[in-house]
Amino acid sequence: MGKIKIVYILGALDIGGTEKQFLETLRRLDQERFQMAVIAFHCQGKVRDAIEAMGVPFTCLNFSGLPGKYHPISYVMLYRLFRDLIHYLKQERPHIVHSYSFWPNVYGCLAARIAGVPAIITGRRTVTEHLDLKFWPFWLQNFCNVWATTIVTNSYAAKQACLRQEKWIRAEKIRLIYNGIDVDRDEITSNSAEKKRYWNIPEDAPVVGIIGTLQPCKGHKNFLYAAAQILQNFPRTFFFIIGRDIRLQGELESLAHVLGIEQSVIFTGECDNLPEFFSVMDILVSSSLFEGISNALLEGMAARKPIVATRIGGTLELVLHGETGLLVPPNNPEQLAHAIQQLLSDPDLRIRLGKAGHLRASTCFHIDRLMQQTEELYLSVVTVSSSTS
Repeated sequence: MGKIKIVYILGALDIGGTEKQFLETLRRLDQERFQMAVIAFHCQGKVRDAIEAMGVPFTCLNFSGLPGKYHPISYVMLYRLFRDLIHYLKQERPHIVHSYSFWPNVYGCLAARIAGVPAIITGRRTVTEHLDLKFWPFWLQNFCNVWATTIVTNSYAAKQACLRQEKWIRAEKIRLIYNGIDVDRDEITSNSAEKKRYWNIPEDAPVVGIIGTLQPCKGHKNFLYAAAQILQNFPRTFFFIIGRDIRLQGELESLAHVLGIEQSVIFTGECDNLPEFFSVMDILVSSSLFEGISNALLEGMAARKPIVATRIGGTLELVLHGETGLLVPPNNPEQLAHAIQQLLSDPDLRIRLGKAGHLRASTCFHIDRLMQQTEELYLSVVTVSSSTS
């Protein structure tokens, strides 16, 4: 056999944690053994720019969204999307189709099955215990995953959720591959004082940050409630809220105003250069209500930042309480504030947790480990599909 041809199926092309992991995989995959191509539902976004910069063939289906959930035109648009995806896969004839998120999983799995693709890999990257499991998309994904060769999860928590929620899936079909981080990259070199001046932050003021798309599941409101409590004891503290807005920033800004902390809260928007923010950040926080493996926390650990995070999902596999960070119950601003204040008052503890986090990222979540396991997966599913064909 020559090169193994892989087609990746994406939905939107905005950069989040999943997309960062995908791009790292695409960038590092052995081109002597694998040939890659990408097809996406949408056409514009930073992910496309990154893919094309690598010279990887990119195709978009020009899907611009639906006019309404039950609008007749919606069904026509979905049919065309599905038809064009099948046509593309029949033309490309890949050995493997790999998708990472919900709708690409559903459409990609069914289209690949109809197109006769030998190996189909889908992804389960979050824990969704809070959602109504009678909601029809979960049953649709359950049905589609029956046809998948392998389901990749990025945390043990996501694997267990998959087994609980998708009753038709056998445990041996699920492969756990943790997210990876390049801990060998250049250390933070940005000038902390200069960056603080840019944001009008006094040089000796502590900075607490949260990174993630602005959406309810990330728990930003709890972060702001905690910030209000922290400022009563540490009034010089500043709080970064870093991430792309999904119709939530206005509500968060209003809450900060109501709490009287708007002068201490900085909304930075989407960030392409996290090391610059890590250079001024003393503590990294995750207040998520549910999570698979947080890419933001992993990057913070690689940057030697102490972590305060909610005790949920895959975060329990990433952050060790009292060793690499502090864990608190979700939806509990009081406990969140208490843990952050514990670190603000103890610089030595911050340093110790940061160093331990970097070591854990190096040993358990190194990008080389991710790549080795991913390439082994691709080789194994092609071998199995060849032997059964």
